[in-house]
Amino acid sequence: MTNLRRIWAKPIAAFILAILLFWTLWFLLWKLLTVPTVNSIAFSPDGKLLAGAGGWLTPHDGDELGGALWIWDVESGTVKQRLTGRFNQLGILRVVAFSSDGLKVVGWQSNGKEFTWDVRTGQLLHARDVPTVVLSGQVAAPLFERAPESSTRALPFISSPIGNRLPTPVDRTQRKAALSAVERILVRNTGEELLSLSADATWAATHKAEDKTQKTTILVRQLPDGKVLQELPESIGQAHPVKFSPDNQLLALQQHGGHSPSPLRLWDLRHRRLRQTLKSDVVFVTSLAFSPDSQRVAEGGGYGSVEIWDIDTGQLVHHWEAG
Repeated sequence: MTNLRRIWAKPIAAFILAILLFWTLWFLLWKLLTVPTVNSIAFSPDGKLLAGAGGWLTPHDGDELGGALWIWDVESGTVKQRLTGRFNQLGILRVVAFSSDGLKVVGWQSNGKEFTWDVRTGQLLHARDVPTVVLSGQVAAPLFERAPESSTRALPFISSPIGNRLPTPVDRTQRKAALSAVERILVRNTGEELLSLSADATWAATHKAEDKTQKTTILVRQLPDGKVLQELPESIGQAHPVKFSPDNQLLALQQHGGHSPSPLRLWDLRHRRLRQTLKSDVVFVTSLAFSPDSQRVAEGGGYGSVEIWDIDTGQLVHHWEAG
């Protein structure tokens, strides 16, 4: 009897392990297909609302491919609007921004479709096809502010949202100058990539990975001359996404975490030190946003999770699950 147990013990254990692995993978796939993701977030100009753009990978509630945009009330924590359109092809929304007056919210798909809603009523005002050159390249990232790899990708960088709002003609002029400066920097420093640009287009955050040592260095550069203002310590490691606060006092860095939540770090640019490490519960973080007064920071990502943090206290203000 003992010999039989020894003979069958390993096959039975392997079978049980295979069953557990199968159901784990099935659960993760089911969650991926049925739980929304938030690809982009933005505060309204007055900081009272937070919009999140994303959707489902499968049809949901009558939408062809489950695209949606949510608007939350920052103070009460309630869902103010859940907006949808007749999404076609790649239905998930990739990027969101408010109009400068905060009365409209605009969402973009990576296939060149643009939707505009009235924030107060939730009415879809118009849906139009945007020339693909405007939404080519980095839109699917959705790091709009990331510099294009060539001049043919200048328009998405220049025409894309700045933080929580749409760019003005003055903004576009500043971005053209910043784009030229960034391209010169990246040409001089092979292998360096742009992570983020400050709202006033005067600072850039870049990172470079050393092939031999695997060391990742994050640099804060001044534009247009490219002077290195700060080199963040190696302990910061890799970070994506990265975001400057509107007042250029902080740099938010989301650590890589994959399926597990990873900390959100706030680097104090003035005092050159780590100010806060926030224990986020969001996985696959895709977007960061600061409130216009730089007092709060929000993050959105996989499984429809969105969090808002108070920067002074380091306390979690709200945690939402988009649905």
